[in-house]
Amino acid sequence: KQWYQRRVAITAGIPNQSEEERQNCLRKVEVDLQRRLSMRPSVEELRQKNILPDADRDTKRESIIDNLTVKLSRRPTVRELRGRNILQFQDLVEVLDVDSWDRQTDKPWTRLTAEDKARIRQELNEYKSTEMEVHEESRHRTRFHRP
Repeated sequence: KQWYQRRVAITAGIPNQSEEERQNCLRKVEVDLQRRLSMRPSVEELRQKNILPDADRDTKRESIIDNLTVKLSRRPTVRELRGRNILQFQDLVEVLDVDSWDRQTDKPWTRLTAEDKARIRQELNEYKSTEMEVHEESRHRTRFHRP
């Protein structure tokens, strides 16, 4: 940004500046720009770091996409699948009448009161502290629920 501000100031012309001073400033800006451009990585370095895409990569990707499209568009027929014993149909279909029933599940945990939940947590903590087998070195990792 500094070199751009200097360039603008030079091209706009500072009133108290002579032509020679203006040319010196232009040369300084030019040298600064060349130094900055020389520090930029080359195209090959950018490709090695996967910043700049490789031209071959796009063609490879397109060929893979074309190959997969062809494979997906070519699907075997039912006759071919039957011939290879991949697909089999029964000749007879059995249809039965059934009674309709409510398919909604019962959610008993929604009916628990706060006391019920506290009792369950207490029972679980008691089990973990007394009955559950835990290695001594891992006992400090056992998670107990709030009372």
